[in-house]
Amino acid sequence: LEIDFMAIFFFLFTILLFSVIKLKNSNRWGIFLIFLMAFICAFRGINVGSDTINYYMNNFSGDASVNDIASGTLVGMEFGFQLISRYIAQMGLSSRWCVYILAIITYVYLSLAAVRFYKLLGAKVVFVAFLYFVMGYYAMTFNISRQMAATSIILYGYSFLFQDKRKNIHFFISLLFASSLHISSLIYLLFFFVRYLNLSKIKP
Repeated sequence: LEIDFMAIFFFLFTILLFSVIKLKNSNRWGIFLIFLMAFICAFRGINVGSDTINYYMNNFSGDASVNDIASGTLVGMEFGFQLISRYIAQMGLSSRWCVYILAIITYVYLSLAAVRFYKLLGAKVVFVAFLYFVMGYYAMTFNISRQMAATSIILYGYSFLFQDKRKNIHFFISLLFASSLHISSLIYLLFFFVRYLNLSKIKP
């Protein structure tokens, strides 16, 4: 049974919009919605999103590819993703598990980040989920899965920069983890230095 994916997106948008308007104070509901988004992302069809078919066809299909992953000879992939790939191959799991694991990482860290920003800034979890959807990040998780998993990790780490300097180590640990999934995450190191800029001293 195939379900129109645009109908699912419209369904999610409707629930998120209603939740923002009517359930602003329900953070538990916000967490539930984030994991509903994760469920849909993880169990999407093979033809939904460019990364889905890539993980099936390029990384995991055929014995040779699986052996390359398990032996560590897969090139062009970051260390963290190599470990995920080896685990999937060595455990004899379906290639589908690559999509599952990336979805779990993405939305667990998004939830953790949302809760932290609520505690630090008062931003409601439901509102964070709504923004994540309407700003297009949710759709990106279907097409650039590793990058979006890394982005969620960085978002969680970034929340520690709002606290005293002793918490900075959490940002750097998150940055290292994120870059192990996608090396482009290192650009977020700029976040650490931007906080020390004194914009008042910059003359027009």
